[in-house]
Formats: sequence, C-alpha cells, structure tokens
Amino acid sequence: MTTATAAPSPALSIAVRTLGHQQVVLAGRAVSWPSQAARDLFFLLLSDPRGHTRSDLIDLLWGESETRDGSNNLKVTRYRLRQALGDPDAILEQDGRQVLAPRYHEYADHTRFQRLLTQARGADDRERQLSYTYQALSLYEGEYLPDQTAPWADDMRNTLRTVYVRARLELASRHCDAVECQAAVQNLAGALRADPLVGEQYHRNLMGCLGTLGRADQAITHFRHFLTFIQRDVGDTLAQGTLTLADQLKSGEVHSVQHIGSDLPCPRRILHGRPQVDQRHRPPFDLSHWETELLRGRQVLSLMQKLSRVHSWPLLARLVQEFLAARLPTPYVCLLPHDVNPQRSLLPGTGPVAGWPTAVLSAVQAELDRVTGQGTARSGGAYPAHEPDSRRPVLIHTVHDPAAQPLGWLCVARASEGADLSSGDTELLARVAEALCYLLSQPHWTPRPSPKRPN
Repeated sequence: MTTATAAPSPALSIAVRTLGHQQVVLAGRAVSWPSQAARDLFFLLLSDPRGHTRSDLIDLLWGESETRDGSNNLKVTRYRLRQALGDPDAILEQDGRQVLAPRYHEYADHTRFQRLLTQARGADDRERQLSYTYQALSLYEGEYLPDQTAPWADDMRNTLRTVYVRARLELASRHCDAVECQAAVQNLAGALRADPLVGEQYHRNLMGCLGTLGRADQAITHFRHFLTFIQRDVGDTLAQGTLTLADQLKSGEVHSVQHIGSDLPCPRRILHGRPQVDQRHRPPFDLSHWETELLRGRQVLSLMQKLSRVHSWPLLARLVQEFLAARLPTPYVCLLPHDVNPQRSLLPGTGPVAGWPTAVLSAVQAELDRVTGQGTARSGGAYPAHEPDSRRPVLIHTVHDPAAQPLGWLCVARASEGADLSSGDTELLARVAEALCYLLSQPHWTPRPSPKRPN
C-alpha cells in the first residue's frame, strides 16, 4: 500500500503560479493533478485564506444538483489533492471551515505580488518604492487563473487586475513627476492595456505624452483604436476634450498636455517649454542656458503644486503675485478674473492692486481695454493668447481654457521707464500663464460667468 510522503519541507521547493498560469511546482516539478476537481479544489481554497464550509465547497465545485452526493465527492477530491501534493496536511479544518495550509498561500505568486506592493507603499524613499513595485509587476504575467472559468475566480481576478492597474498608474505618475517620460508612457500604456476603461483622462494623458515626445502618429493611432473600442464594444462616445486633443495632434499643435494622474500641466512642458515645431534649425547647445531653463521650470512646477491645493481666487491670485514679484524686476503683478471690471476692481488701495501708483493703475486699465477690445473683434470671440511686446508699459497674458475661452488676465507693469523685461522674464511669464490655463480649466473652478468685455 502506498503511503503519502511528508509535507514539503524546504520552503523554496514550493512555487504556486496563478498570474498568467495555473500551476503548482514542487521541488522543480509541476504537480500532475489526478482530476479536474482536485485542481479546482486547490485553487478555490487558495483564492481565500479564510477557507470555505463543506456545503459551500460542494456548491461551488459541483452545484446544487450534486448536493446529495457532494459530501462523498468532496472526500474523494480532498484525498486525491493530498496525494497529488504528497502532503497529508495540505487541507486543514478550522472553525468548521476547510482551509489550505498557509505555506501554499505564502509561496503563491499573487500573495508575493500584493506583499511587495505593500512594502512599496511603506518604503521611505523613492528608489525603494520603485524597486519593490517593479519586483511586484514582474510577477504579474497575466490574469489570475486564466484557465479557470468558474465564477468563484472572478472576484480575485478583478481585484488583482485593479491592484495591477493602480500600481502601473502610480508608477506612471511618479515617473512623470521626475520627467522620466519614456518610463511614464510604458507604465501608462500597460495600465490601459490591462483595463481600457480605467478612465478616459488616462487615454488623454497617453496621447498628450506621445505628442510631447514627438510621436504624434502613435498618439493618433491610440486614439483611433480607443474610439473604435468605445463605439463598438461599449456603445458610447468620447468626451469632447479627447476629440479636441486628437484634432490638435493631427494639426501638430498640442495645447492641453497634463501631468499623469493630476490636474497639473505636463512637467516636461514646464521644464523645457513647448516642443520645437521645426527641428531643422536648433540653436547651439548652451549648458548654462539649459541649467537656467531647468531651474525656471522647477520653480514653476513647485508653484503649480502649491496652487493645485487652492480653491479660492483671492489666495490663488496672491500666491501668483508673490511668486512673480519675487522674480521679476517689478512689484506690479496681478491676476484678475476674466470678467473683471477695471473701473471697480482697479481702484487704488483695493484688491490685488492695493498701494499701486495711479499712473500704473491707469496703464493697466488702458491695456486691459485694448486687449479685450481686440479679443471681441476676433473671429469666434477668441481672445489673444498673450501680448509678446515686452516694451509696452503693461504686459498681459490671457489665461484661457483649451477651447480658447478666457479664464483670467495675468498683468505685469514695468516698475519704471527703463525696467524692461528680459527674454527670460517673458518666458517665465509665458510658462506661468500656460500652467494657469490648465489649473483654471479644472472642474472646481467652474461654473464661471460667460465671457464679456469689461464695462
């Protein structure tokens, strides 16, 4: 008579593969299951460390029609499972529930996958967080128990897919923070392949990232595949923002590129400015200029991270004013809402212009009248994006949303006749204005009054 061997002793001799596979390996050899029921019982118990009652196991494995003979079927299946594993203690009974021995849970790949992600969340530095997360993702070789079609596997399959997608998106966001664009795109694309319905904004993120990296053709291809999927398989339509971004990619001029997973603008665009449209005439390499550009970009990025937590216009305007006044050769900086009434809002001693000289206030008011007057005369009511002539007494940038609707006015007045803004100053203003375009387009800043010319 054949007797069962002792339970597997070396911990590393057990390997349970559930992600993209459905296999148990003992001492380097795959277990050969004597029956489909024995294999299903093992993985059913593996899916829940709490185990199941006998009646639940019978119902899940054979259905209600087999309830009368199910008890005998369960006994035979448990015996065959223990024989296949060579482990008489593979299944235990605790508090009236059948449970799988803890060692099989311990060395299952989906358990190690979740454990590594928990370690990543608890790590105190970026390198360890990335290391643990990438170790976890290397274990995810596919869906949980891909060969198992029974309903009991669906809950764990959906849970692990959600965890995997969230980890990919978090990685994409972390790499986006550090302007590691290639790694951000790879993780974002991986998340969308696993779950294309995780959120339409992530598809826009991917399209914007590809466009910023000079891969607009790939961005458009992704858009077309996503559009087909939504129309054919989901029976829905895409948001206007996605369609607008696709049109911008086709025209070669992308405006609405955002940080992955947040409402902030693209860090790469903030650090390096808009990508060059004509790459045939690049300026000579200048390391000091490059360092200055990076410093300016980091300053703007830090400002936007601070502003993203603000929900009131007065505080937003004050923070922008303090930031620019500390970096420009003028104290006369203000951010005004697009429906400003200069006669009321630019009174001496009030609001964001408190303490400004009357001559400066008059110049700002006159320039607002000039710019908004031009804006209402343009086709479609679109306001000019900004006034590039830094020799004017007041420089105004129009903060607008992706549809060119005005959101506010960023005004900078020269401190004196000879205090012209440098090219670096105007570049800083342009970047702040572009970043504000994204920020003020977010839902918590809406609804706004319809655009109108100041009285």
